[in-house]
Amino acid sequence: MSNYTTQHHQNYTRMATETTIFTTLLPDGRSYYAYADLPSEMCMTEEEFKTLWSEHPLEYGKVMNHGKVHDTPRWQKSYGLGYYFSGLMHEADPISNDYVKRLLAYVNELTLEKGMFSQKQIDAGAVYNQVLVNWYKDGDHCIGKHSDDEGQLHENTPIYTVSFGQTRDFVVESKKNKKGNEVYRKVIPVKNNTLLIMGGEMQKHYYHSVPRRTTKKVKSPRISITFRCFKHQEVGSKRKRNN
Repeated sequence: MSNYTTQHHQNYTRMATETTIFTTLLPDGRSYYAYADLPSEMCMTEEEFKTLWSEHPLEYGKVMNHGKVHDTPRWQKSYGLGYYFSGLMHEADPISNDYVKRLLAYVNELTLEKGMFSQKQIDAGAVYNQVLVNWYKDGDHCIGKHSDDEGQLHENTPIYTVSFGQTRDFVVESKKNKKGNEVYRKVIPVKNNTLLIMGGEMQKHYYHSVPRRTTKKVKSPRISITFRCFKHQEVGSKRKRNN
């Protein structure tokens, strides 16, 4: 390993060690979400935000609903590995953005340093290798209540979402219980340069969303970058949407 590579690895290890994660165990006892500020060296600069914003697709994302293809109320793009969700395969481009590459390296190091992988997952070669970027122009751009498709993921590996730009509400709601009631709802304001982790069995028992808000209140853009730990590219299941 070259000195350059060794130095960068040491930097990511140090930043991961210094990251303070605040974890909330959800009522089912098998699910959690966690929140952290990015270390200063990982914070996205204004120039990096402008660069990544300029890379959003010209057309909105697509989802399948009741046999018809619809536009998503935001731009989205897969990188690294294709992702099958909402009834469609979302083909991936190579990860070329320098900041996204750095953030991916940090996420992988953070996962190891904080012991978020089980030995079974480590032995299976689990590594974060899939990136989904969503671009939200203003409060009119949103994503509805859903749980993520985990068919392509290593089982029970956490899902990371890193937020940049405008603060938006990230809403966690329990799925309906046997009586048809929702028993848990939490609104989490996700701020610029913050990390939110969904772990355990959260996708089985809870929905999450970024609701539409008036553009008088939410005027500025937001970018979210979500990292997932895929087993491979081809296999997926047909479910809902992914933030």
